[in-house]
Amino acid sequence: MGPIAVIDIGTNSIRILAVKRNINGGIETLLRAMKIVRLGEEVDKNRLLSSHAIDRGISALRELKSKAQESGVSSFFPLATSAVRDAGNREEFVKRVKDETGLNVKVLSGIEEAELSFQGAVWDFEGEFPVLVIDIGGGSTEFTIGCRKPVFSDSIDIGAVRITERFFKNDPITEEEYQKAALFIKNKITLLRSKLQKHNFKTAIGVGGTMTTLAAIEKRLKEYNPEYINGFCLTLKEVNRIIEKLLAKTTTERQKIPGLQPERADIIPAGALIVKTIIEMMGLQKIIVRDSDLLLGYALKVFKMM
Repeated sequence: MGPIAVIDIGTNSIRILAVKRNINGGIETLLRAMKIVRLGEEVDKNRLLSSHAIDRGISALRELKSKAQESGVSSFFPLATSAVRDAGNREEFVKRVKDETGLNVKVLSGIEEAELSFQGAVWDFEGEFPVLVIDIGGGSTEFTIGCRKPVFSDSIDIGAVRITERFFKNDPITEEEYQKAALFIKNKITLLRSKLQKHNFKTAIGVGGTMTTLAAIEKRLKEYNPEYINGFCLTLKEVNRIIEKLLAKTTTERQKIPGLQPERADIIPAGALIVKTIIEMMGLQKIIVRDSDLLLGYALKVFKMM
């Protein structure tokens, strides 16, 4: 089988991973790229994808598809997650993408998203099992527990974009806004915590843009490199230190923080708050950050089917 490309059409960003199988059965990366388009802008409020957001998304998809084709890719697997999943006009979006880019979008359920992120995260993981994989996105957060296969999965509607739009109206964020958001997140996780704790997981792995961004900030990376991110251990002390830094600044000031993509400057405080709450409520000593997630998980599924 030739090279394939998996596309993650998320609430905040659209990402692509082009890979091929090498002669030893391993995975070789040909292309990894991302466009932050904020497709899920105000979906939490209106339950609709705006026409402007759809336009941005289609433009990004065209560009990413073209880049992958230059790498020899002819098979594409576009997957839509929280924002499209929640939108009342998702069929209109799927049709426009097909008509204007030729891509056939598959809309994932929250459970499908969770299980694919799990498979990507544990593919070559050599730590202690069972593991809890936490995938914080723009619109939702997925939790999955298992060894090499999931035994429990769930998805809840807390994400960096969703929390930002719902609670953070001032710049910089006020203490009252922060506490209201923290309580909302805590209440959401409380409903899930007992289910997760029943499975006695040994290790927690974090994937997704929020997790990798926090690791990049802590390591002060001038340029993002997954090799410096994979395996990084994020502790509550480090997350609290990052949050203190973020809350003291305006969005414009945050854009200058080393390791933080300027386009994520408005939503990273919400993402960091979700991480902090999860660590505290689950009693975690650390979260191991990994750069492999949904994209790799689906690529592995495709290769297995062929």
